[in-house]
Amino acid sequence: MKILFFCSIVILIICCPLLASEDVYPADFLQKLTSAENLGMGGGITAYSIGARALNNNPAGLGLESGNELFFGSYRTPNLDAVIMKENINEDWEDFGKYSIKPTEIEYINYSLPKSKIGNIGLGLAFNHSGRFIRVNKEGKAVNAFPQDDIVISIGYGLNLGKGLAVGFDVKSLRSKTPNDERDKITRAYALNMGFMHQISDRARIGAVLQDIGKELSVKSPEKPKKLSKSFVLGGMYNIRNSKNSSINISADINPPFKDGLRYNIGTELIYAKRLMLRIGYMRDTQTYIDPFYNISEDSYANQKRLWIREGLTFGAGIKFKNAELNIARIPHREPKSNNDEKIRLENQESITSLSLIAKF
Repeated sequence: MKILFFCSIVILIICCPLLASEDVYPADFLQKLTSAENLGMGGGITAYSIGARALNNNPAGLGLESGNELFFGSYRTPNLDAVIMKENINEDWEDFGKYSIKPTEIEYINYSLPKSKIGNIGLGLAFNHSGRFIRVNKEGKAVNAFPQDDIVISIGYGLNLGKGLAVGFDVKSLRSKTPNDERDKITRAYALNMGFMHQISDRARIGAVLQDIGKELSVKSPEKPKKLSKSFVLGGMYNIRNSKNSSINISADINPPFKDGLRYNIGTELIYAKRLMLRIGYMRDTQTYIDPFYNISEDSYANQKRLWIREGLTFGAGIKFKNAELNIARIPHREPKSNNDEKIRLENQESITSLSLIAKF
């Protein structure tokens, strides 16, 4: 067992630099889906989530759950306006351009069902949409759809190898629709997550996962990257206190490589009377996005590639009713990274809200 555990660590470390990708899917839906169930403990919980919550995150957690679990949630990203300012000939700062990030919303449902000795299975469905719901298009035809949406169907498998060691994988099928002047463009892709978890003791657990391994996207536009944004995440969880009335857990993740600065998540969870949960964390993540940029002087729009940073405190709270758990969380929105000759002014800035319901059978 020790040899198997050591080999798993070595393979994951070797694969880390090989999976680094500079190209990022513009909608970045798979990345949003990974952190949707963060519960307020930073932006990721690689070694924390087990059961249905492990699907689309670290599927090895499927193998550590002994009962059926249903996980339903909603993840809302509000509107964000980021104004880029530059110095004019009079050395005064003036508005040069603007990013207007439209609000999006994700609804997802995961279900895990144990199969005892042959492992546990997880099933998932997620729907992401942005823009106003359209009933009739300009030509008068019935549409009844959102202008832009993504759908992901997931199936995962986790196996408990004994002595606290579990491995798992999940496969995701992505279908993305983006509006176009002539007709909507459909993009398809398949992605794979592979990970492991090791329950070192009653108090400590570690995990690692390779996320979004896959082929190129089926997109034909030269303005959009074709590769999925792969990531490698290492994490750990430790139970500081565990008594009849209260429990305190800490969790931390790191996401190498650190080409654009550190990417990490840390979080603390307090459980009181086995019913009330309070969570606080801090996260920092960097991702490259391609968004429409409005050039004020030229009065024109063009897709522009830029590094964005999501950093700040996260908050969460939950309450348990018998076998059900209701959670709410707030995490920071992304912000564009300024260049040396720029300043950035953020407008309509709000935090991201996540709601979730967990039920065990």
